This record gives sequence, structure tokens and C-alpha cells, in this order.
Amino acid sequence: MAEKPITPRQAVPPLTRRADRRRRNDELDRFFDVALDMLCIAGFDGYFKRVNPAWERTLGLKQQELLARPYLDFVHPGDREATVAAAQRLTEGVNVVSFENRYRAGDGSYRWLLWNSAAEPEKGIIYATARDITPWKRAERRLAAEFATARALAAPAESGGTVLRILQGVCEALGWDWAAAWRVDSQAQVLRCVEIWHAAKIEGAEFEQLCRGSTFSSGDGLPGRVWASGQPAWLPDVAQDANFPRAAMAAKHGLHGALAFPVQVAGEVIAVIEFFSHEIQRPDDALLHTLATLGSQIGQYMERRRTEEALHESTEQVRLLLNSTAEAIYGVDLEGRCTFSNSAGIRLLGYTDPGQLTGRQMHELIHHTRPNGTAYPVEECPIHRALGVGESLHADDDIFWRSDGTCFPAEYWSHPILRDGKLIGGVVTFLDITKRRAVERMKNEFVSMVSHELRTPLTSIRGALGLLAGGWLGTLPAKGQHMLEIGVADTDRLVRLTNDILDIERIE
Repeated sequence: MAEKPITPRQAVPPLTRRADRRRRNDELDRFFDVALDMLCIAGFDGYFKRVNPAWERTLGLKQQELLARPYLDFVHPGDREATVAAAQRLTEGVNVVSFENRYRAGDGSYRWLLWNSAAEPEKGIIYATARDITPWKRAERRLAAEFATARALAAPAESGGTVLRILQGVCEALGWDWAAAWRVDSQAQVLRCVEIWHAAKIEGAEFEQLCRGSTFSSGDGLPGRVWASGQPAWLPDVAQDANFPRAAMAAKHGLHGALAFPVQVAGEVIAVIEFFSHEIQRPDDALLHTLATLGSQIGQYMERRRTEEALHESTEQVRLLLNSTAEAIYGVDLEGRCTFSNSAGIRLLGYTDPGQLTGRQMHELIHHTRPNGTAYPVEECPIHRALGVGESLHADDDIFWRSDGTCFPAEYWSHPILRDGKLIGGVVTFLDITKRRAVERMKNEFVSMVSHELRTPLTSIRGALGLLAGGWLGTLPAKGQHMLEIGVADTDRLVRLTNDILDIERIE
């Protein structure tokens, strides 16, 4: 009977094979022990079968604890559904590459892990490596927070809600849940809550009411200590902080991690912004530095907005003042182009909108012809010449032209506009003196009438009465003589009053 051939396995003695297996196991153990990445073997039953020491170094959890509980217990609740789906693909023989989720660490915080996994479905075994990518995730979120803040500050000012957009944008970028803005009340020397944002999924009416009704003095609570120090602050868990008056209400709503940073202008804290997370959060010095920078940017924005609002208010007051005066006013630059005009000036010149005057050469528009009808060269224009030397000017015998081609007699005053001692233009105030001219004509006619139509007959009457009183027609009875003398005296008084009226009119 022919002998069966000896296989290579049969050729190796059993003792040698066992030694090889021990050697390979030892090599696997050493590989598990020295590997920097987190290595694990898991079963389809949802438990780890083996993990290497890198897990304890990264998460601060003992290997026994990791092996004793389903691995889903350590996964962030927001990532469990995706983790179950990834595990299902592995049971179907599909490798899972570059999968990310968050694992709870021993201190209650979460770390981001990047997974590469493969499975042997026939054995029900999963082989996986994980790498802690929390620093990279934090860097991404810092950049996202910077971008969200920049986008909020760049939004049109008239749209409003800048602070609310900042709170929402930074919360969403960092993955935090709640934010509040506190403004310094300089008179009362306290911080007051001015804005709150929280994720839609959060029920926090009581905590919001508490914040809006609270004030913090310097050094009191998280906002107060940031106000006092002028530096960002981080609380891994507000429940463990002795200086957090809202701790009980925060715990009721499941809030743990908190951070706050100051909003400063020229080194002075004008506001504090704080954020909360439902998770315990390890301090991130790089994020605090980023937020401190954002606080300076927000402060500069708020100061710029305050300056713009003050300038707008001042400009609006000037506009209202200009438009409330009955005198017509317009401004010109050194080239004589209109820079502004008030409502009275626009109406008086026959226009309906300031834009019809702004930027136009005012001499060519309203002052191009003299009262005698001859052309008025701009170099001879008193207003233009006054601008050249920066002097004030008054004229009361000129004309301005309306948009419809008609003109009116004008009295005007021109004054230079100086900025830092430098002439930049002028302002012209003018009046339509058509009615004044009409009144002056009436006065002149009145003076002429009094002079010729009243004084001449009075002179004749006075002369006649004087002759009678002097006895030119003979002696009158005593009673008649007395009445004649009264008539002479009253006539003299009437002549004096008439002369006084004429003298006063001439003086005016």
C-alpha cells in the first residue's frame, strides 16, 4: 500500500508549532503595546475583545472598563446612529475608512476619533484603528468661529441683529448649545444681559429668564470675573465652580462646560460674551486666544458702529436744522460745486430733490447773469472770489435764476467752511427779497405822498391861519381869536409830525 505524502505542517513537530504561535502572539502583544494609534478588536456583539494601552492614554479609561461595556456606551449620543450604521456595513464585509465619531473620556469630555476598520464576517470579528483628531477638530472649529464672527460683522448694519448672529454663529461653529451677551452698565457698574441664543432643541426658558433678570458686579460669576480680569475664562464644568451663582439652574438644564471672553475698546471691557455646552469641556488655550482676538474685533466694530451712529445722529440733526429754517441754504466746494442744500433752497430755486443740485456748478446754474442782463463770468462772481480768499461776503442787490428760467432779487451771505484750519468750501444763505422790494416801493410811494400830497396843503393851511391870527383881516372877537390860535398850534404840531415821519422813513 502506497504511503501518504507528508504535509509541511506534519513535518514540523507540535512543540515547534506551539512555539511559533506563542512567538506570533508575543509579537502581536508587543505591537499592541507600542502602537501610538488606538488599536482594537471588537465582536459583532458590540463589545471590545481587545484594546491596546493607547486607549487608556487617550481617553483615560481602564482597559477593563472598555471591555466590560458595549462600545456604544462610550459614543457621543449624537454619533450613535452613524456608528451603528458603520458597524452594520462591517458585518456585510464592507470596509469602513475615515469614519469620525466622538468617544467619551474618563473626565466626561469627548474626544474626536478617526477610524479605519475591516471585518471577518465568518468569524464575527472587527479589526480597527483609531486616531485622536481632537486637536485638528478644534482647529477647524476655531477657524469656523472666526469666519462666523467675520460674516456677522460684515452683514449690513441696517439689517440689525449683529450680536445675535455672532452668538449663533460661534455656537454652531464650536458645537456649543447656549450663548449670552452681557453689556456693561457704566452708571450702575453692573453687567446686564442684552441678548441670548440657544439651539432650537434646547428647552431653557427658566435659565433664560434667570439670565435676563440677573446682574453681575465686577468679579461676580463668570461674566463678572471676565469683566474684572479683562481675560477669557473657561469652566470645564460649572457645577464644580464655587463662583457660579447660576449653577443650580444650569445643572437643571444639563449645562456643564462654559467659557466667556471680554469685548474691549481701547483696553476697556464694554461687554462680555459667554457660551455653554451640555458636555464637560476640556480647556482649549488656543480657542481662548482666538476668542480674545474676536472680542477685540467685536469691540472695534461696536466702537465704529457707535461712532457711525453718533455721526449719523449729528448729520440728521444738521439736516433737520437746515430743513427747518426758512432761509435758503446751499454749500459748495472750492470749485463751486454744490455739496448740500436745504428744503427751502431747493424750493426757492424751483427744484424738487437735493440730487438735482448736488455736484452741479452753482454759479452756472443760478448766478450766471447780472441784474442788468449781462453775462456774469465765474471769476467775477463775488461768491467765487470770496471762496478764493476764505472771507465772508454779503450782497443785497443781486439776482438768482430758477430752474424754469425766471429770476428773483436775492440777498445772500457767503461764509467759508474750514476743517482743521484749512478752507474746504463755503456755505451760502440767501433770501428772495421780492416782497421786500415791493414793501420798499410802497414806502417810497408813501414818503412821496406824504411829502407832496400832505405837507404842501398843510403848509398852505398854516400860512393862511397865521395871517388870520396876525390880524391881516382885522380884529376878531376874543372867542374867535382863541379858536384861531388853537388851529395854528394844531397845524404846527401836524407839520412837525409829518416832518418826523419823513425823517424816520429816510433813516430806515
